[in-house]
Amino acid sequence: MKYTITQVRERMITSWDGVKSLEAMARLVRFSASNICNTHANTEYFHAWWNPPDRWRHDRTRRTRELSYRSVGSQWCLLIDGQLEKRGTAADAKLQEVTKNELLHFGRPYLSPAENSHLWVWLNSPIWATSCSLVVNSGYTSQADDTYVDAEIVHVLAGQTFNHDPEDDSRTRLLSQWSLDSWDRDMELFDYANFFQLWVDMRTGFCRRITAEGENGRMWDIIIDKPVINGQSIPLEIFDC
Repeated sequence: MKYTITQVRERMITSWDGVKSLEAMARLVRFSASNICNTHANTEYFHAWWNPPDRWRHDRTRRTRELSYRSVGSQWCLLIDGQLEKRGTAADAKLQEVTKNELLHFGRPYLSPAENSHLWVWLNSPIWATSCSLVVNSGYTSQADDTYVDAEIVHVLAGQTFNHDPEDDSRTRLLSQWSLDSWDRDMELFDYANFFQLWVDMRTGFCRRITAEGENGRMWDIIIDKPVINGQSIPLEIFDC
């Protein structure tokens, strides 16, 4: 086994360290017994940009409908299919309880840009590393549907425990924002899942694929393109409303 689970967990926890800019894309496919063959109709596409310290954008597209959430400092806006739908400040959103009790369709306007960038489980390995029991699947062999076959990508099994080892390092315990059971997250993704599979890229600590496995088989599958970390400067107009 090339990497121990301790090494994998630490790499996941430190994945965002030193990230000065980021652009990432992913696609999420949901499965059900009634339409397992029609994956196109159940595919969502994500595109995210992060420009520290206070610029965040997350686009979510399903079929032909695109939600684009953009946040700069205390200001935020939501565009639907390119048309401005809502805008305001974080303080106003908090008072108005914007998105309260809703699924995570586009983001949380009452949170800062940095906090919004931390909400998305496809983009944040620390969430998995600090919320789940992890095991390196040392006996894993490549499957026909594998997207990434690479010696630096480790296959990990993750179980929802939400109970942290009291002997775990202090840094893990301090990362309170990295929690799967935060009510701000899209908890629909985790309902009825028995366990998860993670493909962790040890070069970056980011996941390249995540699947949820339920009692009746696979529930969803997220394929993540290689994120561009600290690449060319992201144009500021990307975050404009």
